[in-house]
Amino acid sequence: MHSEEAASLATTVTMAVTADAAPATVSEASSSTGTSDSVEKARGHLERAEKKSKPSMRRWKPKMKVAGDEYCKAAILFYKNGDVEEAKEMLEKACECYSKKRAWHSAAKTLEQVTAIYQKQVRTFPVL
Repeated sequence: MHSEEAASLATTVTMAVTADAAPATVSEASSSTGTSDSVEKARGHLERAEKKSKPSMRRWKPKMKVAGDEYCKAAILFYKNGDVEEAKEMLEKACECYSKKRAWHSAAKTLEQVTAIYQKQVRTFPVL
């Protein structure tokens, strides 16, 4: 993935996190049309990420950058469907992949997205 594509992906995640149009709960997300398609796409990205993060017979070194990108794509789709916990988990896995590849900028950007999601959740819960 080129740096322009990575910047575009980071912008997409930022817009998804800051957009108020995202469903607040999983029940709202499941009521919309096309939810199952995007969940299936997210699962596909997750499978590809797991496959790329492991060595194989033809490829001895895992492709961590590609795996991180796939985890980010899955996180975007999960977040848009209202599964915030799954999105945070995918972004954390992406950060690990980028860190192993020593792509520090990408790792930092994914951590920023995770903290943005946490901050948005903290604002929505009442203080006891």
